[in-house]
Amino acid sequence: MPVCPNCNRQLKKRKSSDGIIDACPSCKGQAVGLGVLRRLNVAPGMITAIWQKVMELDVFGNRQCPHCGKTMSQISKSFDEKMMTLDICKRCQVFWFDPNELEALPIQEILPTSEDDELSEKARLALARLKISERSKQNSDLEEVTRIGSWVDIIFIMIRNFIRSS
Repeated sequence: MPVCPNCNRQLKKRKSSDGIIDACPSCKGQAVGLGVLRRLNVAPGMITAIWQKVMELDVFGNRQCPHCGKTMSQISKSFDEKMMTLDICKRCQVFWFDPNELEALPIQEILPTSEDDELSEKARLALARLKISERSKQNSDLEEVTRIGSWVDIIFIMIRNFIRSS
């Protein structure tokens, strides 16, 4: 089971329309796979540029990958005049985001449709940020994949209940 690199708590899997995100219930950090990240409404080419930079460099931070436990690569990147340090596992292709970092990534510009042709660039940007915020809230509201537990646990409980009733 994936473990939070910040507080060592077990991460909870959450389904979203873009894929599965592992989130820490304690510190609110999130582990997001490269494929899922590319499906999010992030500025085009940005994720690819970050991934290429990570592949070229061998700079390691002090955090362990939530999935494999190896030390993650670390890069600093400026987004909207805010410096962020991103932790990325090359092996698992996982990005670790501290609270609010995922939502702070630059968003893809939304092309106007017939209903929002008259919106200013600032309004479209605000609308896109709202959509990202709503998607993030949906992730936390969705049913956790791990809530039921493993099949082994379920079978064990069924056998135990059968023995007790005999």
